[in-house]
Amino acid sequence: MEGKALRTGILRWNAGAALLLALALLTPGCGGRGKAVVLITVAGLRADGVSETRMPETSALGEVQTLLAPAPTTVPALVAALAGADPDRVAALEPDMVRIGPDVETLAVRFQSAGYRSAAYIGDGDISPLTGLLRGFDSYFGASWPAAHAAIQDEQDAVGRVRPRRGGVIASRQLVDRFSADLRRQRDRRPFFAWLHFAEPSVATQAEDPRAEWEKALSQVDRAVGDVLATLGTYGWEDGALLVVASVHGEGLGDGGEIRHGLTLIEPIVEIPVVFHGAVGNPPPTSLRRLAQLPGEILRQAGLEGSSQPSWPALSITLLPRRLYALAPRAVVQTERGVLDVRAGCRWVASGGEQIDGARALEMVGSDIAARLRAAGL
Repeated sequence: MEGKALRTGILRWNAGAALLLALALLTPGCGGRGKAVVLITVAGLRADGVSETRMPETSALGEVQTLLAPAPTTVPALVAALAGADPDRVAALEPDMVRIGPDVETLAVRFQSAGYRSAAYIGDGDISPLTGLLRGFDSYFGASWPAAHAAIQDEQDAVGRVRPRRGGVIASRQLVDRFSADLRRQRDRRPFFAWLHFAEPSVATQAEDPRAEWEKALSQVDRAVGDVLATLGTYGWEDGALLVVASVHGEGLGDGGEIRHGLTLIEPIVEIPVVFHGAVGNPPPTSLRRLAQLPGEILRQAGLEGSSQPSWPALSITLLPRRLYALAPRAVVQTERGVLDVRAGCRWVASGGEQIDGARALEMVGSDIAARLRAAGL
């Protein structure tokens, strides 16, 4: 009798434990919950844009750091943000075609290989599957890219999957709504990586009053950032989540004679803000200098150490690609000894006002940077 009672007790205990485990797995925020990693990139967000008055939700996320963009235009800069390498190293760079090589490992590929779901929500029609930047994403939602730009059948098929079939810009509010709907439909607690790209600040500079519209766009983006964080909390993902907000380039807004971006390499365009929120158990990043370092830091904060990308020197080079707006190529190189402003067709480099001849300038930047400058036509 005692043995039978013991067996009955064990069976009841096992059944009860199984029920509690099932409830825990189905309850948001309880056992079995995976990690959420969300990267928000913004086109046209200057370093001085993230403040308590302009973007209170974003500035409250954490310390605002300033990085250097590798290019003054969106798609080349996104190569650094998503592939962890400066665009002139790993991509074809032309104004109408930016494509990363097939062997380039993106941030989404790393998360996907680690068992994460991955989804992209893109507000800019210039960011298409043809760039290679959507490599590794299980799904993507965004403005469409004309199929006429596809070079091979696989690219045409990829373009055809983009919905809705439209060009231009999708508002950040719509992207967050789609992100929220997808998160609501997610039935298991498998970890996920989401990338959202907001374009309003950059588009706003085309208005009659660029600065006023830019300020309004910052408010729209800031609300969207707050809504993303709230969505994570609503569905039980906020604890342990990693949320990163990073600009890919700024806007001139009249500074240096440029209203938008892409013509010059002035500080308001190439100096960009980044904010990390929720890096649980890891020290906040403090040594980031270049946008290309961002993916590696995100992986580190997510507990996925290391990257298959080569470890490039810490120097930063920002290139204005040849052919862009029919202007001559140009570059700004950040070194330990200051900033070198390199102009095509000139034999001097300006560094803090000092005039330096070309040979000495090349010695200062080193052979690797010098080779990249020559490849860019400088």
